[in-house]
Amino acid sequence: MVSMYLWQKIRMMRENKQGIKAIARALKISRNTVKKYLRSAEPPVFHKREYARKIGPYEGRIVEMVRKQYIGTRIYEELVAEGYGGSLKTLYNHLTRIRSEERDKARSTVRVETGPGEQMQYDWTEWEIDLGGTVRTVYIHAVVLGYSRLTHFSCSATIRQEDVMKALERAFAFFGGTCRTLLMDNGSQMVVENRKEKGIRFNESFLMFCGLYGIDPEACQPYRARTKGKVERTFFSLKERGLRGKDVSDWAGPGASGPDLYPDLQPASSPDPSREAGGPVRP
Repeated sequence: MVSMYLWQKIRMMRENKQGIKAIARALKISRNTVKKYLRSAEPPVFHKREYARKIGPYEGRIVEMVRKQYIGTRIYEELVAEGYGGSLKTLYNHLTRIRSEERDKARSTVRVETGPGEQMQYDWTEWEIDLGGTVRTVYIHAVVLGYSRLTHFSCSATIRQEDVMKALERAFAFFGGTCRTLLMDNGSQMVVENRKEKGIRFNESFLMFCGLYGIDPEACQPYRARTKGKVERTFFSLKERGLRGKDVSDWAGPGASGPDLYPDLQPASSPDPSREAGGPVRP
């Protein structure tokens, strides 16, 4: 079969009154081929050749070994023993695609909703203010109820452990109680170590604080801030809708909390101390 390019050339040269023999000689094809494609008004139809993939029957087995963290040559040896007849390069190309898919799955986030009184999320962020010509960094704390999304903000001049605890206590007072669990980042004020193979080790003083309030602390996965996405999202609204362009005279100062810090995101009145948007908050 001739290519679409040759088919077009044949038709074009014939339209220009060239003979079959001249066309065949110019394009280096037989006269019968020229006649064949001049008889048909339709362009040639090409069909993709189907290839049998040697690696196809072993895909499930390869995924299984990848999840067991076998190296490429080990996987190849195992497959050859099972009858695989493809090359090592073909296997490595396939492994590259599989491992990329596995990484994408690991990075994907599943939205998790919690019931009333089940979970609070805590985080802090930095913000710079101009204080009499001097730029000063302050720290904004946010505590979000997982079920209702009710949020409490407070502010501190430093980010020591006592600042974190004070911010949490202000939020507990504002909500009128606590939730069963507190999800947070891996800041040194709260977490000493968080490793997959060793588990989570919390700061003892922070553990004592949680014990006094009957709270079960939970640290999110390292480098996975989206795990606590409810509280992460509040900071964008806080900065863009409330803080950007705000004069320092508008601030109650470090240590401010609740409506004094950011009235636009606080409820008009204090919440019912026994309810979280239709569900209980533990007093």
